[in-house]
Amino acid sequence: MTESKVQDWIVLTGAAGHLGQEIAARIVRAGGRVFATDVIEKSAELAAMQDSFKPGQFKYSAGNLSDHTFLTELIDTASKECSPLMGLVNNAAYVGTSKIVGWGSELGPEALSAWNAVMHLNLTVPLILSQGLSRHFRPYSSIVNIGSVYGVVAPSWRLYEGTSMINPAAYGVSKAGLIQLTRWLSSVMSPVTRVNCVSPGGIERAGQTELFRQRYVDMTHLKSMATEAEVAKAVMFFLSSDSGYVTGTNLMVDGGFTAS
Repeated sequence: MTESKVQDWIVLTGAAGHLGQEIAARIVRAGGRVFATDVIEKSAELAAMQDSFKPGQFKYSAGNLSDHTFLTELIDTASKECSPLMGLVNNAAYVGTSKIVGWGSELGPEALSAWNAVMHLNLTVPLILSQGLSRHFRPYSSIVNIGSVYGVVAPSWRLYEGTSMINPAAYGVSKAGLIQLTRWLSSVMSPVTRVNCVSPGGIERAGQTELFRQRYVDMTHLKSMATEAEVAKAVMFFLSSDSGYVTGTNLMVDGGFTAS
């Protein structure tokens, strides 16, 4: 199947992560250009990504999206240096493996602090970026939010029994909010900008226990975990004109995990 074509610049958050790197590579391969961002600690990964592409295909700015000053500067830089600007992928998020004080603990002061931090990065930042960048989008632009199966269904706790993995409340609640934000943005940004969401199920990665992996696989219809490529292909569909009559949609890329 011919890969969907993408034109012009796409802003991509969380670009140095596993999924972010796959999305960036596919955008460039499809003819687009990437303005990437991730935390300072991943500056080396961002620099290596830039070196892997041809000049002019990839730019980056490293910083903390939860820092409002950096967020404002990012919007300003992207709007000035990346013209024409055709889209945004809101991929950055705190997830179960993130290192944050109070993450996964009982609802005491530390956990509430973590809750607020997660809600800000996972939900408020996508809103601010969508509003700020959309003023500089060309017509027929696209925003893609990265949701999760846990924005749609409650956790199945037997998946985690006997493992060190966690599924904090703030993660699922923030992703549920992001799915609803997708619908809301699609209504106010139409017809110039389409807004959709891709909600992955479990993505197979190094470090997962075989116990967790097998339990998860048994709960899917397709009897497998997802790959980064399978999720990135769904993102590319929404970025391209192949989805030109689709907006306000949440696409589950979960092998049937939520279908039962």
